[in-house]
Amino acid sequence: MKKTNLMRFLLTLFASLIFLSFSLPIGYSNEVGIFDGLYIEHIYTLSPMPGEEIPMTMTFSKTSEDMFNIENELKNPINDIGSWDVNTTTRIISNVVKFGPFEGNHSVFWIYTDVSINDQIRMCNIWRCVHGYDGDVLFNVTGEAMHGSMEVWQLEDDYGSLLWYEKTIGFLVNGTINHLTDWNSYEFSSTNAFDTTVASAIPSYMLIIIVPVIGIVSIGFAIFINRKKKS
Repeated sequence: MKKTNLMRFLLTLFASLIFLSFSLPIGYSNEVGIFDGLYIEHIYTLSPMPGEEIPMTMTFSKTSEDMFNIENELKNPINDIGSWDVNTTTRIISNVVKFGPFEGNHSVFWIYTDVSINDQIRMCNIWRCVHGYDGDVLFNVTGEAMHGSMEVWQLEDDYGSLLWYEKTIGFLVNGTINHLTDWNSYEFSSTNAFDTTVASAIPSYMLIIIVPVIGIVSIGFAIFINRKKKS
């Protein structure tokens, strides 16, 4: 292969890899692709039924490049399924079917992963809506903890709510949402988040670093080989 053709090939490859590193929805990030096929199981309890522990499964699926859907199945004794969409660029809820957080509010079941201590995150407090208030409140990131092998962020609001979110994907692990005398709580049971190919893939932000380095090294190596052949 001639030097000009080799350089053209390597530059094209380099540009293609750069494009893919920014566009592929893989790895731990806030990209919608990581939610396709994800499920999380909780034990759900709420103040109107304080003696009932309700198994709950939340199943996530990609619906577009910036939207995912959550199907929320509440098992015995409720035995019903609700669903809603979440926009990954805003975390705003839409298309609620049967039951779920209120439309136009921000997701309480998922947060962005690039948060820090003392950040404030807007999320839906469903009981405020039930009592006639706007559902969104500000939750403060107040700490970090471990839940089994999972690292989690701790969030609190002014009503005594306390929630924990897994750090690498951002899904709700455990917690209780309070308002006035009402509350609902989520106790983590299981997830496939760490069993899938998607969850174990190289993070996209790492690809953005790795791919240019590989490309630069490849081009430098090609130039070195060509110069060596000339000498």
